[in-house]
Amino acid sequence: MEAGLTASQQNLADNSSIAARQNQIEGQYSHLLGLAKERQNKLDETVKAYVLVREAAELANWIKDKENYAEVEDRAVK
Repeated sequence: MEAGLTASQQNLADNSSIAARQNQIEGQYSHLLGLAKERQNKLDETVKAYVLVREAAELANWIKDKENYAEVEDRAVK
C-alpha cells in the first residue's frame, strides 16, 4: 500500500488502474480484430485471383485442344 493512502483510497486507485488497463486491452483487441478482418479480406481476394487464373489456364488449354482437334479433322477431310 502506498504511504499516505487509506485502504479504501488504495482500493479505488487499484480499481481505476485495473479499469484503465482493461480499456487499453479492449482497445488493442479491437484493433487486432480489425487487422485480422483486413487480412482475411486480402486472403479472400487472393483466392479469387488464383481461381480466376486457374480457370483462364484451363480455358486456354481447352481452346488449344479444340484447335488441334479441328486441325486434325481439316487434314482428314482434305
